[in-house]
Amino acid sequence: MPEPDVEVVFRLWRTRLTVMQMCRDRGFLIEDNECTMTEDGFKDTFGSKPSEDEPKRSEMNVVVENEHGESLGLFFPDEQKVGRAAVRQIVESMTDNDMRYAIVVVRVGMTPSAKKALQSAGGDTLQIQSFTEAELMVNITEHELVPKHELLTPEEKIALIKRYKLKEQQIPRIKVSDPVAKYHGLRRGQIVKITRDSPTAGRYVTYRIVH
Repeated sequence: MPEPDVEVVFRLWRTRLTVMQMCRDRGFLIEDNECTMTEDGFKDTFGSKPSEDEPKRSEMNVVVENEHGESLGLFFPDEQKVGRAAVRQIVESMTDNDMRYAIVVVRVGMTPSAKKALQSAGGDTLQIQSFTEAELMVNITEHELVPKHELLTPEEKIALIKRYKLKEQQIPRIKVSDPVAKYHGLRRGQIVKITRDSPTAGRYVTYRIVH
């Protein structure tokens, strides 16, 4: 078998590491060693893969669960640019294996028809996100300038609105496409608590509603 491309292996090690940390931060049950895996550990686990030849990226596909027994599928399509057929296969796999959530990691992007299929897949039943490898090379939540984001539960959201006698439209917004919102898998209508360090107050807390 040909030697794997060093850059490819490095890129996919970093990508997979960030995805595992992302799943952990969303409450899925991920082993500590998956979130701290070194590049050598990645090579030991996957051998000479993944490479531009064989075996394929899709061999890194895996399913993880949270404490409620809900499943999330991590998909690494083999295609250079993912098309509608690959999205259809992912949706079928989710349906067949009772998965509610999925994260799709693509090399460079998706075709317009694939993006449309992904957006319409499953309606409110399935929740599917896509990321490019470039978006996952670094865990943005570990950057010193990124404050802590915590998703409020539905009960906490109601309590917050009652406490401050607010209407949802009065709450400052954060876009669903915001990189940190996307990392945490936030959805429209949810409220996130943002805690920043303050040189005077020690901590400064704000709230944002996802739109």
